[in-house]
Amino acid sequence: MCRLFHTLYIKMYKLKYFISIFIFSSILFSQDIDSTLIKKYYSNKKDPIKAPILSFFFPGSGHFYSGNWQNAILFGTVESVVGYVAINEYFSDLFDDTIKKDYTLFYIASVVGIGLKVFELIDVNHEVRKYNEELAESIFGRPIKIKNNYLLVIDGEVVF
Repeated sequence: MCRLFHTLYIKMYKLKYFISIFIFSSILFSQDIDSTLIKKYYSNKKDPIKAPILSFFFPGSGHFYSGNWQNAILFGTVESVVGYVAINEYFSDLFDDTIKKDYTLFYIASVVGIGLKVFELIDVNHEVRKYNEELAESIFGRPIKIKNNYLLVIDGEVVF
């Protein structure tokens, strides 16, 4: 009787070993397919840190980088005009000491310009996230979410 249980145990162990090898190999081969898709995603995705840096130094360039041409032209034009008004208002009659200068328009243009710049930086980060999510959905064929800008989450499962 003991020998029978021992024989069954060895056969079950071998079967369990075979099943685990089969599952491991199927996971391994399916990861090859997924790894090529993941490589394709990471090679085509936009960097969510690069876009705001570009927008900070050059108005609208972060939106060009993320592929949103309309917002790039809009932000570039409006920020350039507001910056011109602020600088022109501040430096006009700077060397004429006889005129008492009112800097109200300069302050208004500066506050509007700073607010617009903050809004642009937030918006360009949102645009890059949206671009990356649409790219991942087109590559993987199912809706996904990007978490922490770098982790790829598919159906609640984190994939690096």
